[in-house]
Amino acid sequence: MISFSVVVNTHNRAVLLADTLRGLAGLRYGRFEVVVVNGPSTDGTAAVLEEWAGRIKRVDCPEANLARSRNLGIEAAAGEVIAFIDDDAVPHPNWLMELSYAYADPRVGGAGGFTLDHTGVAFQARKNVCDRFGNAFDRPDDYDERVLNVAGSALYPSLLGTNSSFRAAALRSVGGFDPVFAYFLDETDLCLRLIDAGWRVGYASEALVFHQFAPSAMRDARRVPRSIYRLVVSETYFILRHGARASLEEAGRQLAAYEAKMRADNARLYADKAIDLGHRVTLDEDLRRGLEDGRASAFAGGVAEWLKKEAWCVEFKQFSSVLNPCLAVLARSPTPWLDELLEFLAGRGWIIHLLLEDNVASSCFQDKIWRHRIALEAGAGEVLAGARDIPFAAADWCVMVGRRYRELKDFGFDLVASTLRELPGLAVLDEIGVLLRDGSTAEELDAHPEWRERPLFAHFHCGKLIKQEERAVGLIAAQAGPEDSYEAVLSLLARQGGG
Repeated sequence: MISFSVVVNTHNRAVLLADTLRGLAGLRYGRFEVVVVNGPSTDGTAAVLEEWAGRIKRVDCPEANLARSRNLGIEAAAGEVIAFIDDDAVPHPNWLMELSYAYADPRVGGAGGFTLDHTGVAFQARKNVCDRFGNAFDRPDDYDERVLNVAGSALYPSLLGTNSSFRAAALRSVGGFDPVFAYFLDETDLCLRLIDAGWRVGYASEALVFHQFAPSAMRDARRVPRSIYRLVVSETYFILRHGARASLEEAGRQLAAYEAKMRADNARLYADKAIDLGHRVTLDEDLRRGLEDGRASAFAGGVAEWLKKEAWCVEFKQFSSVLNPCLAVLARSPTPWLDELLEFLAGRGWIIHLLLEDNVASSCFQDKIWRHRIALEAGAGEVLAGARDIPFAAADWCVMVGRRYRELKDFGFDLVASTLRELPGLAVLDEIGVLLRDGSTAEELDAHPEWRERPLFAHFHCGKLIKQEERAVGLIAAQAGPEDSYEAVLSLLARQGGG
């Protein structure tokens, strides 16, 4: 089994970093270490890292420079492959396993997976290729990027930093990351240099990472840029360092077009009242200085020694992960009892996946719990409604939650639980191991006597649901409710799920 060093570069994201580390603890892979490189953080990052002391390698980076931070992670890494994930991202449990398959080919120097955006259901990046001027182009999932692994190729595979991995020998052979790319295009530059050096770079489509958007020193919570200086330096430097070698004339056109675009973007933000005049002036000044400094870096000549060879680490620090039991909970809406129970279970080490109804579909890992929100699709449950004789609205939900549950099964659920009211687990009833009796349609009907004044609703809606809920109570032996202590529920789940 190939060994991995997972490098997390962080800066002032203590809360999100904690979730990233918890996510790494859930990886199903037998040989990996975790290296956290902390920038000049001023929040609670140090306290988070202290909680993980003894399980991770910790390195400090004195400046907010992502490429330098990555290089410090490389120097501290002892794995055969070094994987990178951002401090606002969480991996799928099979992430490293899926990446590892690519390295069976000794010619592969880098491999990256597909990345879901902050919604958790839409992709931020799948297969991308770039040109020598840093422009990125999407390619279909069945595109064979191997044909681009030729030194000097006009197009080449470019991995996303938050879901990338590189053979340590390949990384070190090309000097690691170029610190001029303090933010943006650092991994694109690395992929280009690896391919030009004769290594192969490709994709592992099943190696998934969930990338949760977080504000930073570069952009606020609205995604409005606070500063574009580093972005402009990176783009300018890339065009002149790589593009100019292909065509100096085209590099000039690309740079002029980029400057015009950025200036127009600043003007649009001001016109849309996303920024005030002072902010626009600042961004325009960032553009001017970034172009100037990017040019200066490109024409400076010479290559610095980016990695300190004498600092390379040889001690592998095995990450002591525990394969905790994984519980899927199918519900329609949360209740105080359910929220408190799941928080209790997560605190006891259980990996929780809560499936809930919402207006917009999303998936995220937050505060130790995966929350998968599912949007209803009218008519989805038409067949189930007829087969089970339940209301169409309830059937729609049961089918949608069952569909999402099946999509998530590769997370490795040890146990599936369903709440009782409206029986959201009806579409996958044969897989339900525990019934959570926190409310029922019968109790709701008793609490709303006015519903009985609507006999058709009481009979055809409530009555049909009550019948199915009563059937589930008779079928599922393991049950728990608010009358049980959390410890009793934990014991029940452990017996049913083997935890």
